[in-house]
This record gives sequence, structure tokens and C-alpha cells, in this order.
Amino acid sequence: MSQPCPDKNPLQRDGLSQPQRRLPALQPENTLLDERKPKDLLRFLALYAQEARIRFFDATNTPDNGALWADLMNFERYFSLDELKTRSDIEPHFALILSFLHLFEKLQAHQNTLTKRHLDFYYRDVLQLSPLAPVPDRVHVLFELAKNATEQIIAAKTELDAGKDGQKQPLIYQTAHNLIANRAKISHLRTVFRSGAKVYCAPVANTADGVAETLTPENPGWNGFGPKGGASKNRFPEARLGFALASPILLLAEGSREITVQIFPPTDFKLRKKTLNLRVQLSGPQAWLDASAVNTVVNEAVITLVVTVSATVKEAVVAYDPAKLDGGYATDAPVMRCWLADDEAYDDWKPLKIRSVRIDVKVDGLKKTLALENDLGPVSSEKPFMPFGPTPAVGSTLAVRCDEILAKSPETVTVHLTEWVGLPANLSAYYEAYGTPYTTPNAFTVTGDILAVPKKGLPLFPAANAEFKLTTSLSGASSTVDNPDDLLKISLESDFGHVVYPQKLTQGVIDRAKPTPGPQKIPNPPYTPVLKSLTVDYTATTGRVSLLQPETGDAGASFASRPLQWFHLAAFGQAEEHGYLNKTQTVYLLPQYNRHGTFFMGLQDVGPQEAVAILFQVEEGSANPENQVPTVEWSVLVRNQWRLLTRDEILSDTTNHLLTSGIIQFLLPKETTTDNTLLDAGFVWLRAELKIGSGAAPIDSVCNFVGLHPQAVLANFTDQNNDPAHYDLPLAAETIQKLRRSLAAVKALKQPYASFGGQPQESDAAYYTRVSERLRHRQRAVSIWDYEHLVLQTFPNVYKAKCLNHTKVNADGQTLTELAPGHVTLVVVPDLRNLKDVNRLEPRVDLNTLSVITQFLQHRAGKPITIQATNPRYERVKLRFQVAFRPGFEPAVYKKVLQQDLIAYLTPWAFDTQAEIAFGGTVYKSTLLSFMERRDYVAFVTELKMQHFVGDTSTGEDQEVISASDARAVLTSFSEHEINDFTGC
Repeated sequence: MSQPCPDKNPLQRDGLSQPQRRLPALQPENTLLDERKPKDLLRFLALYAQEARIRFFDATNTPDNGALWADLMNFERYFSLDELKTRSDIEPHFALILSFLHLFEKLQAHQNTLTKRHLDFYYRDVLQLSPLAPVPDRVHVLFELAKNATEQIIAAKTELDAGKDGQKQPLIYQTAHNLIANRAKISHLRTVFRSGAKVYCAPVANTADGVAETLTPENPGWNGFGPKGGASKNRFPEARLGFALASPILLLAEGSREITVQIFPPTDFKLRKKTLNLRVQLSGPQAWLDASAVNTVVNEAVITLVVTVSATVKEAVVAYDPAKLDGGYATDAPVMRCWLADDEAYDDWKPLKIRSVRIDVKVDGLKKTLALENDLGPVSSEKPFMPFGPTPAVGSTLAVRCDEILAKSPETVTVHLTEWVGLPANLSAYYEAYGTPYTTPNAFTVTGDILAVPKKGLPLFPAANAEFKLTTSLSGASSTVDNPDDLLKISLESDFGHVVYPQKLTQGVIDRAKPTPGPQKIPNPPYTPVLKSLTVDYTATTGRVSLLQPETGDAGASFASRPLQWFHLAAFGQAEEHGYLNKTQTVYLLPQYNRHGTFFMGLQDVGPQEAVAILFQVEEGSANPENQVPTVEWSVLVRNQWRLLTRDEILSDTTNHLLTSGIIQFLLPKETTTDNTLLDAGFVWLRAELKIGSGAAPIDSVCNFVGLHPQAVLANFTDQNNDPAHYDLPLAAETIQKLRRSLAAVKALKQPYASFGGQPQESDAAYYTRVSERLRHRQRAVSIWDYEHLVLQTFPNVYKAKCLNHTKVNADGQTLTELAPGHVTLVVVPDLRNLKDVNRLEPRVDLNTLSVITQFLQHRAGKPITIQATNPRYERVKLRFQVAFRPGFEPAVYKKVLQQDLIAYLTPWAFDTQAEIAFGGTVYKSTLLSFMERRDYVAFVTELKMQHFVGDTSTGEDQEVISASDARAVLTSFSEHEINDFTGC
């Protein structure tokens, strides 16, 4: 019957540590041909004299039985071995023997070098394997050009002066490669950080709070992608994000103004929420105007935004003026900007794509901005006026011009003529003496002409009320049709009797004077229309405007004639968005920021097709070793669009994805621009984003920055028969300050940080260990032995290595698959003696070292094998119990003592650097109970419970036995156990 496959690696072992690797048998002095000391030879002589029975012949030539010689060589009769170095009265025959033995030591010493000479002959002469030479240290140097110099080539192997060594020999460093030094400077360092549903920004990233608080010398590091310490330590200000629209249709001078914006997403988009809270402002003459009311209606088909500016707001919405208003918008049209409200979540609206936008405006009560003119000339509407002049006649015309409406595409226009001054209540009765046609209903009519759309026979004084109202629907017709000069013309179709009045009056007087009155009555004076108020209402629209690049036709011409502009309001600026600009068919509602963080760097005094070399000095080892190694994507800002830098434009990068200090040399593409508005104009902007696969990487996947410096080059130490002691310590910062041969264009050199990477010559012990191991693994990773010894040899800061064959760490970074053919996992533990500011309960190798180990082994294992280097998974043991202390031991004090004793018992390596970190292992509750009760200050322990935490998850409330869950697990103590006073039975 077949058996199920096991899911655990059957090979259970603890790995290999550095002390275990250094076998004494590998050293030639461990095997000597003659290991005897003078004391051993004396004992040998004494025993030999007894066993050999050398006979002594007296004066009569009579031999003895050998007892005399044995007695003579018995040194214990004359002195003890401890007195050899202190006594000066040793018997002459033993003095001669001791002299011989000291001379024999010389021969012994030479004889005992045979094993070393044999090894050296084989290793050095036959195999040609020499001890590793000293490794020259390296240093980063910054160049500063003279005042009038713009560019200077610093050739490779340019010599730098580092003073003199202990033997008074000059210390010389040479540049590793060419550097084109220029005047480029770093002017701005900025960060955008996403945490939860909010976005935060740091206008000054190299500060403690992202704004102004300086960093301390004791803690100079800062994270370029977010707050140092992550979201829990975030003190960055919240970013104001949103969108803006610019269009001539937003020219709104007065009255009650209502703006309706319709945003059309793709048909397959699913909204996350049904409300959108915004703060809206419009461009005013001197300042931004806050909207009186903002209402939104959200559904899958369209998002409708209704913005109201009440008639009580006297300021006009005018064309954007960058001299008076902030924002820097690239437009001469009025702007409406919409910020996400404080309670609005960026994450809810970030994915929203938009295809088109429509703006409709509705204005009621235009009055002061109307230009009125009758047949006699301009008319002021500030007070009652005669629209048709003092003697209105047929054809008398009132023309109304409104530039605000004429500049748009109105849909409807309504004219209101209200409050006729002195208008008779009954015109027919009033004009009774005038006769027909003045007494007919609607005797006074006009022709109304709005934007060349005439309407005839309109009663000037409607019967219902005294207000004249003329509404014309233009059905979206453009105002550019026939280019009318006036918005409105009102022409009289009938007169008011001013011409016939003298005749009627004369005839009436005559008729009234006759004995028998004639038919003509004395007429009332003709009514001269005097108008108190003329107002205009209108609606206008842009129509539905696509923000995507047209698939057919002239895309450039279509973009140039766009009736509106869509802007993103980003953390540090704004920029217009359109498919024509970004060359895609995607436009988003809001600016796009990757999850986690984004780093921005502004460069000054540099331009297209120039190179700039920047030193990224980091806090080594500060990246979270539990994360994957990210890819750092660099982009440059080109006309407000981020353009990814290619491999050819990143000339070199020695930072290993910002995991170690190094220099990145950028070649700025020819498309680079400095007149951007998304970030401050006048600078070249570079952006860095952290990626893992297609997603964003956490901000602690890279090291914290200490400093960023342009004009940097790497220099190597050049040995000129210098003092070997130079290799023992790094070159102190600020040591290199000048060239060996000065250049006129170079003003100064700076060495801001100490040198690194130097190593003294390999010792004999290390040489014999390395060569013996090399003869076995041959620089190839095949067996478990090979993997572990290769890593410990190459990475001395790794204290222990454990190779897990056919094993891989799964994508979640937590679980382990122990039967994965083709995969090898190396679990490494750091040397705690070389670490500071580390969690000593759970020490981890830094992410850069893990990355380098992976690359190192992959090169030696071959392509069919997938290598993973990782840290142990620390599984915590937590105790909860009640304790009673013996009399005289203060509980408040000794609970702390017991806490430390428990931690030291469970994690001895945290307190003793010689203690091993053991993989696997088992902890018994009974053993811990016995340990605690053997403390001289503990009376007894009760209610003991033991928990096992894998990650942040407990495997149970109480366990009797805890075992490591997989092959890379290490049991460690909880940082604080729950110790309570005994409360009684």
C-alpha cells in the first residue's frame, strides 16, 4: 500500500556556524611531527635509563646492574619541573642535558614546519592558490566647480590626496571612472506617502516632520518614500488633492450663477461609493471665490456636480490671472478647482477613469455688465432710462450687448423688461383720444432679435403684467454663427403717438371750444417708455467634451480647439490631463499615486542630455529584511508627464536598489523640460517608485537616506608600498580635500563620509581554511556543505547558515514549502557582535546582504536552481502566570528580574554573543516551571500558561509543549511576559 508523501524535509539539522567552520585540523600547526617539549624529553630520559639498564663501570672495570645510571638520570632527585626556570644551582650533568634539549628545540621547530611547508608547496606552488591580497578601501568624493566653470571632465585614475600614513608615505586614491562634473545641484527633496485612504506629502523630505523640523546628529536618517518608522510614526501634512476645470464658459460676472459639471466614466466602471464631498473655488478678480453651495449626484453613468454662486456674491468669476491667484494654471480661461473634502477618501476615487466632461451654466439676473444703446447712443442702466429715446417711433431700437454671453454657446436667453416708469394702468383708455390703432389690444408691439433669431409682434406691455419677457431657445447653436455684434435688439413695430399728438391736441382744443363739441377729445400726452430694469438670464453649455485622443482626424487640431481643460490638483502642483498629452486613452479623475510612497528630487542648473552623478548615502541595514528586494523605477518629468528612464539613461547604479550606499549616474533625455507645473518650474524633476512585480513595494523595502549629493565619483585606494595598518581602519571623513594635481575648473573636493570595503591581507589561518574548503566545493554550489561554507567564507558578517534543499519560501513570505524540487533556501543569521540598534531577540541579516547572497549563490548553482536567501522565522513563546516571591524580595523589583531571567533563558544569544542560535527546538512548560521555581527569589509559580506565536497569530491559549513549526523557525522569547502577583487560591 502506498504511503502519503511527507510534507517536511526529512533532513533535520542545525546548520553551520563560523566557529564550527574553523576546524583546528585544517591548520598545519595542528599536526606536528615531534610535539615533545623539554619536560617530555626529561621524562623520556628518566624512563629510558630505567628500561635500558645502561651499566656503569667503576674504576675496577666492574659493571653494575644499571641502577646507578637510572638513579643519575632521575631528575626528580635533583629538582622539580616547576623549578627549571627559577633555579640556578642545577647539577652539571643535568645542565648539560638541558642545554642539549634547548638546542634540540631548534631542530624540532624546523622539523615541525614540514607539514606547513608541504601544504604550502601543494597550495601555493602546485595549485597556485595564494593568500588573498589586501582589498583597497573605496571612498565617495564630491567635486565642486569654480565660479565661472560650467563643466569639467574628471578623467579616470585622477589622483586624490589623502595625506600620509603612519610611515609618512603619501596616501593616494584614484577615481574609478570618468566624471563629467557640472553645476547641477539638488534643490528639492519631496515625498508623497499613502497610508490607509489618505495621501500625505512632505515638501521637505529630509526633515523629521516632512516640513521643517531638523534631524538630529544622533538620528540623521530619513526615508525618501514616507515617514521614518512607517505609518505609525507619520507626522507629514495631509496632501490636498483634486481636479480643476478651465473653460470660457465659466466667465460669470454677476447674478445668481449655477454651474453643472457632468463627468462620464467608462461604461464598465463600478463606483465604490455614492457620495463625493468637495470644496470648490472659482477664480476671482483678486482672490479665489468659495462656492456658495456644492451638491453632487453620483451614479454609474454620470457624476453630476452642481456648484452655486449666489447673487449676494458681488465678485465676478473671471479669467485666471497668475499674477493675482496661486496655482500656476496654464490657461487664460476662468478656473474652477475642486479639492477633496477632509472627510473624503482618496482610495475611493483614485481608480475612477473619465472619458468625457460637460459643463452647463445657468445665470439669472445679468444687469450691470450689459451694454445698452438706443438710436441716440449708449444708455446707462444704473437708473431709469428711455430704451427707445424721448420720441419713440416705428423702428426705434434698443440694442443690448453682453460679451459674457457672446463668448459662449448659449442654449437659452431670456430678457426681462420690468418696472415701466409711469406706465398708464389702461393704455386703451389712456390713448382713447388717439383712436385706432392706439386703442386696439396689444397696440404696442416690438420685434425681438436674440442672436439673429428674430421674433415679431411681441407685446411690449403684456396684458397679464407689466413685465416684458423674451425667451429664445438656440438649441445649442454656436454663438459664432453669423458673428452677431449684439446679443439682443428690440425694435418698435408701432409708435407711441408722439408725431400725431400735436395734431390731436390742436384738434381737440378746437373741438372742445365749439358750442357743440366736436368728436376729438383732448388727448393725454403720449407715453414715453421709461424702463427701470433690464435683466438677462441665459444657459450655456460646452457640450460633451471628450478627454481622450481622437482615433481619427487631426488629433493636434482637435486638442488645440478643446472647449475646456481638465487639470489634476496634485500634492505639489497641478497639470492638465488629456489623452493627447499623455498619449494614452486613459484620463483619471484624480492624480495617481502608487500605494505606499513616491520620492521626488528637483535638480537645478542642469538640462537635457546632461549627465548627473548623485551619491545616495544610506543607513546601511535599515531596510526591512522581511520584505522582498524592490525594483526602483526612475522617471523624469517631461511636459508634466512622467517619462520612464530607460536602462541606457541610467548609466550606472551601485546602490543595489537603494539597499546600500552608492552612486547613480543619470543621463537626462533630450525631452526633459523645466517649465512644468506639476512640480515647481525651473527644475528638472526625477521621480522614484518602488515596485515588486506589477505592484508597489512598502516604503521600508529600501534603506533610509542620510544624504544625497551630486557631482559624486568613486575613488579607490592605490597602494604605494604604504603601511599595511592602513587596511585595518577606514579613511576618516573629510580627509580628502584636494587633487594631487590641481585643475583650474575645480574649486574644491569633499569627502563627506568615511571609506568602506577595505580588508587587510588574509591571515594564514583564514587562508588554510578557505583553500581546504575550496578544494571541496570548487566554487560550485552542489551539496548542502557547499552552500553553507561558500556563504560563511564570503560573508564574514553572517554568523550561521542553514541550507534547506528542495525548499522554498512561499509568496506570502511566511510559510515554507519543504518539498519543492529545483529550489534551495539559505537561512542566515547575523553576527551579533557586529550589530547595533538591532532587535537582539530576533536578529536579522539586512536586505542588501540577502540580495547579494542570493546573487552570489545563483551564479554558482546554475540556472536550473532557484535560490532564496532569507532570515529565520522567529516564533515567539509567551508565558502568563502568577508568582509569589520569598520574603525579603520586593515583588515590584523582582518581577523585572524574573522577566529578564526568562528572556535570557529562552534567548541566550541576546545576552551572550558566544551562545548559539539554534534552529528548530522544543520548549516544555514543565522545564520552564522548574527553571522559575529554582530561582532563589521565587517561592512558587501557579496558573502557568504557555502560548506559541507564529507571526502575530497564537496557535493556542495554552500548550504543554511548543516545537518550531518548520525547518527555518527559531524559538525565541516574547519581549514581555505577563507576570502577575499571586492572588491566592
